[in-house]
Formats: sequence, C-alpha cells, structure tokens
Amino acid sequence: MYWPNINNDIENHIGRCGTCQKHRYKQAKEPMEQHEILEKPWRKIGADLFTLFGKNFLVVVDYTSNYLEVAKLEDLSSTNTISHMKSIMARQGLPSVVVSDNGPQFSSREFRQFAMQYGFKHVTSSPEYPQSNGKAEKAVQIVKRLLKKAKENYKDPYLALLNYRTSPLSGSDRSPGEITMDRKLRTKLPSAEEHVTMHKLPDIKQKRYYDHGSNQLKPLETADTVRVRGDGVWSEKAQVLARVAPNSYLVELERGKRLRTNRRHLLKTQERFVPVHDDDDREKEVCVDHPSGGATASTNQSAVTPEAAQSSHSTDQSQPVSTISDVRTTRSGRIIKLPSCYVHD
Repeated sequence: MYWPNINNDIENHIGRCGTCQKHRYKQAKEPMEQHEILEKPWRKIGADLFTLFGKNFLVVVDYTSNYLEVAKLEDLSSTNTISHMKSIMARQGLPSVVVSDNGPQFSSREFRQFAMQYGFKHVTSSPEYPQSNGKAEKAVQIVKRLLKKAKENYKDPYLALLNYRTSPLSGSDRSPGEITMDRKLRTKLPSAEEHVTMHKLPDIKQKRYYDHGSNQLKPLETADTVRVRGDGVWSEKAQVLARVAPNSYLVELERGKRLRTNRRHLLKTQERFVPVHDDDDREKEVCVDHPSGGATASTNQSAVTPEAAQSSHSTDQSQPVSTISDVRTTRSGRIIKLPSCYVHD
C-alpha cells in the first residue's frame, strides 16, 4: 500500500503516539560542555562528599591544578561542611566559582548565605547527571583509592596525599602542589630543585575522547512539549518553562510538579500538553531531582516551607469550589479542575 507523503504521515503518527514516545530508546550523550579553566589556581573549585570506612569526608579540588584537599566531617550538616570549607579557603584563598552537586549540604539557605558572605558564585550540576561535576567526582575516586591503599599497607594516609600532590600531571612536568604554591614540595623521595613557569593544561584530548559517539541535541524552546526519562522509559509528558543552563532545563509535568533536568533526559514530542492538576495543588518550589517511574519526584532537595503551606491552605479555604457533573478528584481528595475546553455547559 502506498500514498503520497506516506513517510511523513507515518512519522507524524508515531510522533503523536504516547506509547511509542514512552518506550523510545534513550538519547545519545551530547558533546562535552567544558568548564572554563581559569589561568590562576584556586579561582574555580569543585566540592563533593563521600563515605569510606564508616566515616564521611569532604573533598575540594582545584580545576586549574588538580590540587585537592580532604577533610573528615563530624556530621553531614551544612554547618559542618561550611566550617571545613572556610578552613580550606583560609589556606588557599577565596575562589570565584564553587561547583557542587545538589546535595542538602550545598542547596541549603545557610550555604547560599556562605556564598554571599565569601563572595563566590555557586554553580550546581544537573540532577541525575553527576558528569557535569566530573572534576569533583574524579577527585573522590582518587582519594578513596589512596586511603584504601594506605590502610591495607599500614601506610600514613597523609604521606599518600602528599605523594599525589607532588606527582607530575599527565601531559605536564609540574605537580598539583607546584602549580598551586609555585614551588616544589619536599617529600621523602629525592628530586631535582628547578623552577618551571606555570602554563595552562590542555584538555583537548579528554574532550575528543568524550565526544566520540556523542550527538548534539537541538535546544528546546519555551512551551515545547517533551517527555521526561525515568526508570528506563520516557514516562511523563512535560512542558518546558525555561533554560537554566546550557544543557539544563526547568520543566513542568502535566500533574503540576516542576523539576530541573538535563537536556539528555528530555525528548521533544509532538504530543499535546494537557495539565490535569488543580491550580491550588501546584508545587511552588523547583524540584531538583529526576522523576522516578512517573509516580512522584524525589524531594530530597525541595521542602515546602510552613509559610508556603499555610498560604496554600488559606488559599484553598478562600476560593469557592466549583461544582460540575462527574466531579473528578485526586487521591488526596482534591477536586481536579478541567481546562475550559473540556467543560461543557
């Protein structure tokens, strides 16, 4: 069977098919968006937390020199994390940019106040996409490996860190400690004392390897209808609200939940976006986690404040509930207000 424009008709039909869109293959990775590497060390740093041997640690790494600092945390509170970061900044100087994930220690109001007080810009990675904070993730792997080897061989972990800081970087004859302090650090190993001028470390080879097999996705526009990937499928429809970073978008699901996610986790579709939530049931804050299975998004990073909850409650009481035939309600008992195009007199 054949008719004119059969291929376009089939493509458009599949593009409007919800089941077809839901079970499409996940999208290829996009080309690497490299972080800006500043000329001077400790102007841009990355931070991350990890657990090893039942203890919690903070790792801070410099983007220019790869010099890293490690601190053992007494607890996982923002106060304790900030205290150790202040100690590191007192030794190394104040950075211009701090890159971290969206953990509760870094997304708290206390950390925002800390950033304002110390005069640095705080940049967070896309939720469910730790690769965008790859420098800190790599530093965590290095520190874990050093501490494990030191423990198994009954060696001093501080000497292990010193040996890493004084080892020349790949593609350079300078070590992280030498680039940071502009001098050679003395170790137990014999070394020649000579001064080498600092130069910028190229990351061209790293980008070439990463971009192999990547695919540059087209930017999304405001009000575009997309599918959000969760649990291995394109589970829920959403509408693009804004572009908050080169590869990160703020979207709103049909049920009213707002979330921020990476461009790779958004599939543009020709389906129609139909909100099915009550206006009063709309989430006021931005969810910073990826949806799971299309049911409920994680709320590790977002919490409704008592003031917002009280305001929402008072709004519910002040607005009259419209009554129509065949009233639909949510599981919690709230009435679903259908769009006007679906309400017939």
